[in-house]
Amino acid sequence: MFLNYLKVALRSYKKNLQIFIINFLGLSVGIAAFTIILLYVDYEFSYDTFQKDYKRVYRVCWNDSYVGSAQAMGPLLKRSFPEVENITRIGRASWSEKQTVEVKGNFYYEDRFYFVDSTFFQTLDYKLLYGRPEQVLKNAFSIVITESTAQKYFNRTDAVGESIIFDGKTYLVTGIAKDVPQNSHFHFDLLATFRGTKNSMFAGLDKYWGSVNYFTYVKFSHQVDIADFHQKVIKYAKAEFEQYTNEVTFEKLYFQPLRNIHTEVIRGNLESPVNKVYLMIYVFVAIIILVVASINYTNLSIASSLTRAKEVGLRKVTGATRAKICVQFLTESVFFALLSLVFAYVLIESIIPQLNNYFEIAIGISYFDTNFLMVAFGLILWIGILSGSYPSFVISLLQPLKVLRSGYKGSKFNVAFRNVLLIIQFVISIGLITSFLIVNDQLQYIENKDIGYNRSNIVNIPLHDTKMKLNHQNIKNAFNVNANIVNVSANSFSVGDRPFHQTVWYEKDTTIDSDMAWLILADEDFLKTYEIKFVLGTTFPAECRLDPTKAYIINESAAKAYFGDENPIGKKLSMWGEKEMGRVVGVIKDFNFRSLHHPIEPLVFSLDTEYDQISLRINPLQRNAAYKFIENKWSELYPNYPYEKSEVEQKYLKMYESENKTGQLILSLTIISLIISCMGLYGINSLIAKYRIREIGVRKVFGASISQIVVLLSAGISKLVLIANIIAWPIIYFLLDNWLNNFTYRISIPLYAFILSGLITLIISVLTLSTQSVKYANTNPVETLKFE
Repeated sequence: MFLNYLKVALRSYKKNLQIFIINFLGLSVGIAAFTIILLYVDYEFSYDTFQKDYKRVYRVCWNDSYVGSAQAMGPLLKRSFPEVENITRIGRASWSEKQTVEVKGNFYYEDRFYFVDSTFFQTLDYKLLYGRPEQVLKNAFSIVITESTAQKYFNRTDAVGESIIFDGKTYLVTGIAKDVPQNSHFHFDLLATFRGTKNSMFAGLDKYWGSVNYFTYVKFSHQVDIADFHQKVIKYAKAEFEQYTNEVTFEKLYFQPLRNIHTEVIRGNLESPVNKVYLMIYVFVAIIILVVASINYTNLSIASSLTRAKEVGLRKVTGATRAKICVQFLTESVFFALLSLVFAYVLIESIIPQLNNYFEIAIGISYFDTNFLMVAFGLILWIGILSGSYPSFVISLLQPLKVLRSGYKGSKFNVAFRNVLLIIQFVISIGLITSFLIVNDQLQYIENKDIGYNRSNIVNIPLHDTKMKLNHQNIKNAFNVNANIVNVSANSFSVGDRPFHQTVWYEKDTTIDSDMAWLILADEDFLKTYEIKFVLGTTFPAECRLDPTKAYIINESAAKAYFGDENPIGKKLSMWGEKEMGRVVGVIKDFNFRSLHHPIEPLVFSLDTEYDQISLRINPLQRNAAYKFIENKWSELYPNYPYEKSEVEQKYLKMYESENKTGQLILSLTIISLIISCMGLYGINSLIAKYRIREIGVRKVFGASISQIVVLLSAGISKLVLIANIIAWPIIYFLLDNWLNNFTYRISIPLYAFILSGLITLIISVLTLSTQSVKYANTNPVETLKFE
């Protein structure tokens, strides 16, 4: 019997080939889009689950908005709490983006070079090709490199015993790690031990509480209740560490689960996390696409039931029961869903490689994975049974006598139900189009907003070596001689990166008060290079170069927060401790030194003796000539060091990469949704028009024009689109207003986006229907009136 059902289904597909193709392609594309989005979201949530004990590992954060912790925090937890099996800390090799290492006379820039505790490989489960976890970082000046790094430096992976020079010190390669999986929140190429380094950044590692720029990981010996453990830590601190009982030090600690690190947006991450809100948006949109495809399938199934009314009538006359007819059509529906699923996975396999290359990810399908089988079964159940159940129910209710005598034109309830489904489709289409328009407007606003400095035509040349950083003034002078270079500054400000956030001491009436402030290290030419305007005072005096603690420049927000309405010029201020007080020499206008997600906060500029980069403002009319000069001059100054540059404008736009990806996704899925909807409308109209062909013929005989007939056949769609707009607008407004609230600086939701999305949906729908309507309106009435 099952085979017989399949034969009947295949004959039906062949008989209504156009409807079959429309339904098949629409459903397959919908399933493919839904599955790809789920694969991507699942991949993002899979970060760090490759680590065997990831459920027992937590990162100790200063609070729930900053990931760093004090140097002494990890050792305190290890020695004071028996449930802590191991701890490890990660520190940057320097504050600049990259560090210079020397290997056999060759120089390399490395941006994934970190210092760690000897327990790193015992706390975090990164695999070693050569070496033992407890031994590789045990000795002073030991370093572990990845297999790719070993291949790059030494043309082999077995490089244990080789030497690497960093910051004038020689490090011995004691282990080779496997390349870090892509779905890890932390990627490294070189890991050196804290032990033995003379770098002042790592002084007093087990005792110092003044800096919170280290990443501390705790591995528990067993699963613990983190809330209870946190209370235990607070109680211990109050008893044993009285000087650190304030709420900032211990009460606001945040123990972040390892697997959540990639999906929680917290300031100071080692690598950029993904916003969980966006992942939920992706899932929501994926479900919407599947719903659109399912509605399409259901609608076409209801409409195509008109063509099979006589078949059902004959089956009932020959003894088929309602239950058997239901089973037959549900079997056909499940079979159709299975065919669509198979073709969808063919599409997925062809698309995934391009997606992996574009997004630099590694998603894929494991066909024997339990999750995959559950999703596949769920899709067949959803489409085959749930979406196919109503058409099956409708068809099984047909009365043989009525159908065989006068044919079947469909009930009013069926028409109403079909219209409800069409309205839902239109609501989704309007919502997606409106969302894209508003997201795009916000991105355009970000790109064009006056952020308080001129980011155009500025090129940054990074200084990755200590000697370069100390030699910044000579490098500036070398670039300044070219007429195509307008201004040059040495600084540590990089758009998209976080400036330092630390304690500031300032004069408040007759006392010294303290607060937190953002810090940018920059020379006296920085403000001129970035075209940032002064409100009061001037730039740094030249005599302060020898002692950077003597002078500071602050922004308007800092002036108001620290000194109120008083004139801040000449007021005492320090970023380096209460005993090293300097003076405020200038106040600048507020500018957005972080992304537009954040408000402008107090900011302090300080001179320094070494800087991480040189910023050059170039003449836009002589861009190529300026670039050529800069590259040649660098080769002249540092022939053994690679030349690198970055444009401030590009780095600024990169801050909003997540929003751009979301906009691209919404646009792509909007197009897919509209295509699927149009295919469905086309198919439904072709079926409905076919059963109104005699009416069309009569109207033509009585003088109706082609345009009048097209309007007649398309009239109903305008009403449905209008109803869809009324439903969609308030829902979309609420959702997008909440999304825009993530930005401190945002647009007002424009009315045009709603009107335009409604018009686009209406025009596309009417044009889709008109193509079929014109065809039937042009048919000779002589032929149509003979139609039976």
